Amino acid sequence: MPDGTAVGAGLVARIIEDMAAHGLEPDQRDRELFDVIADIANEIEQLGKTVADEGRTTVLRDGRPVVHGAVVEMRLQRAALAKLLSGLSIDGQNKNPVKQRAAQTRWVAHNAAKRGMYGA
Repeated sequence: MPDGTAVGAGLVARIIEDMAAHGLEPDQRDRELFDVIADIANEIEQLGKTVADEGRTTVLRDGRPVVHGAVVEMRLQRAALAKLLSGLSIDGQNKNPVKQRAAQTRWVAHNAAKRGMYGA
């Protein structure tokens, strides 16, 4: 099993390979995100080891079993990683489709108002 830092480095290497396959070169923003992505991936790996060693639940003093804190943190770290990964442009599409739809909606409204004003 790879050490705790190899997981993040491996993930970043795969991302860079995917970008290269699409003829893309990471820019400075991407490179800075790679460090954060690698750190989060390494943290997830360490949390996974903790859960594997200690179990998914822990027992409180009063005897109630609760979800281990590492499970919760791992879930949060995975969500953060997914958000960061979705921000990378690895297929050559730099435009956000949500923002594109919003801009298109604004232009449609603008053009409709313009037609109404000028009777065109």
